[in-house]
Amino acid sequence: MSKVKRLLVGMLIVGAITAATATGTFATFNASTSNAGTVTSGTLLLGNSANGGTACISTADTGAANTITAGNTNTCGVLFTSTLNPTGATSAFLDLTNDGNFNAATSSLTVSACASTPNTVTIAGHTFAGDTVAAPLCNKLQAVIAEVNASNGTTLTGSNCVVGLASGTTPLTGCSYTPTITGGAGSYALGAWNATVTRTSWSTSPSRTPATTATRARTPP
Repeated sequence: MSKVKRLLVGMLIVGAITAATATGTFATFNASTSNAGTVTSGTLLLGNSANGGTACISTADTGAANTITAGNTNTCGVLFTSTLNPTGATSAFLDLTNDGNFNAATSSLTVSACASTPNTVTIAGHTFAGDTVAAPLCNKLQAVIAEVNASNGTTLTGSNCVVGLASGTTPLTGCSYTPTITGGAGSYALGAWNATVTRTSWSTSPSRTPATTATRARTPP
């Protein structure tokens, strides 16, 4: 009987110790790190100034929003305004600028197909035009497009002869005219183009003597 009592007393002591331990203070620890991230869009806006004229950009002003859309384009002024004789030539300078705040990884120059239209003249009520079918103007033209060091400059830089042969001495050192610019369009790589950078191209389009000839009639003896 006495052994049972002692065992119960011992169990009560263990229970009391356990209860005291259960009421102790416990602490937890939480930690974290974070990295902020932002993605910023850029604006790719091209501009050109032909022969020192008013700058033209690649999108039209749409009002207060001035929205620039993908694939934006705008038609600018003409490069050549001269009327050429068969052996004449004309030149033009084009200052090209990436006016945006986005670096272009690649850029290219696209030359559209040559198309000729009659330049008519009216004499005594009759209108005449050249035969652009049998003797198309595009078969009589040659061209060079090159990148130069400055507007109105003549020193080649960058991609040098963009259109034209990389040989010869005229019109620029290291460039010569293409045989003809008959009809065919083409695209020519200009490489990367960083924001706010201006590049100047020099272009000339001389005509050559037509293959046809005219014979003056002699006065009969």
